[in-house]
Amino acid sequence: TDKLISLRFIGEAGLLFIGGIMSIAAAFKLSVPDTKIRPVTIALLVIPTLIVIGMNLYNYFQIASIGLEDEMINHEIFRHEILYLFLLIALPVAAVFYIISKSAPTFRLWTGYAIVLSVASIAAIALRMFCPVDHGAHLVIYHYLPVMGASVIGVVLGALALKW
Repeated sequence: TDKLISLRFIGEAGLLFIGGIMSIAAAFKLSVPDTKIRPVTIALLVIPTLIVIGMNLYNYFQIASIGLEDEMINHEIFRHEILYLFLLIALPVAAVFYIISKSAPTFRLWTGYAIVLSVASIAAIALRMFCPVDHGAHLVIYHYLPVMGASVIGVVLGALALKW
């Protein structure tokens, strides 16, 4: 409950939620067959990406006493958080991929990226809610970099799963 009154948590959760909504809007815009990528769609893809990159940079610059390498060594138990993130996104990503594959998207790679970025952003909020650690290095390694990694995997999934 302390996190719910933390301005930092509320701000990060709000940004991730906005980014998730923008990403899914981009995915649905890209799912229209034979559509062109318009500036609005580009903005709906770029802004959420910049939000997650910005969170990585912000938390990286907040690291004062412990570095990224030390964080990886000191918190072996938290390596499961990356697995939890992937488990949280597996079913929703599969469902959205199934729905969007029926509309035969033209830009499969970008659509896959947008789908996974959207679901991973929302899942990162849930993961952050239950994680007891608020340290910048921990957030970079176990929360926000996995979101970007999952999104890159979404590009590959989009190429493979959205064929028509």
